[in-house]
Amino acid sequence: MTDRLDYNFQVVETTIRVIYADITRLEVDALVSTDDVHLSRVEPNGVAAAIRAAAGDLPRDDARKHALPAPLGSVLVTSAGRLGAKYILHAMTFEYSARLDVESLIPQVVRRVLELAAALRVERLALPVLTSGRAGVPKAEVIMRMARSLACFLVAEPHTLREVTIAIYKGGTPDHAEIERKRAADLAPVRDQVATWAVETAPINIAGAAPAAARGGGR
Repeated sequence: MTDRLDYNFQVVETTIRVIYADITRLEVDALVSTDDVHLSRVEPNGVAAAIRAAAGDLPRDDARKHALPAPLGSVLVTSAGRLGAKYILHAMTFEYSARLDVESLIPQVVRRVLELAAALRVERLALPVLTSGRAGVPKAEVIMRMARSLACFLVAEPHTLREVTIAIYKGGTPDHAEIERKRAADLAPVRDQVATWAVETAPINIAGAAPAAARGGGR
């Protein structure tokens, strides 16, 4: 079994990847930050806090232009500040007074993120694991739900995406190789499911390649 966490499968012209990586360092057009409905970023080791530290104050100032609290499951767009990306898509994935229904929340958030990415003509998008520990749901289950929702949208809806990355990371650790090894072991079900999806999507990819070739390979 490999110690690396890097799984991918193709959906027509788009690659979906699951990797161990710091989302703030990925070369993407837009990235997703998960937060509560008040955009409070209260978890010091969370994704929102890491993105805020890397991006600086500009996204926070942009966020203040929105009416808060935002509805659970909604997504707000801001600039990306000092990050190399153009946009941050702030997903409202938890509310302290509400019990999370992951089964409905994940497809809702993924769809809204991808709708916004399509409107912004994003080609490279990165998402963290949308929710797991707070909802009491295993990380592998959340990732598979995310990947399934991504694939369904990419097959059915118009978009400009070429690569969608689900980034898994643990900040503040002195040994990322060991953490990646542990995550790869924990996420073996994701690796196996991705391998299955790679086989199942092959006919769709072949069928989708013909119209693209007729158009000269582009949208």
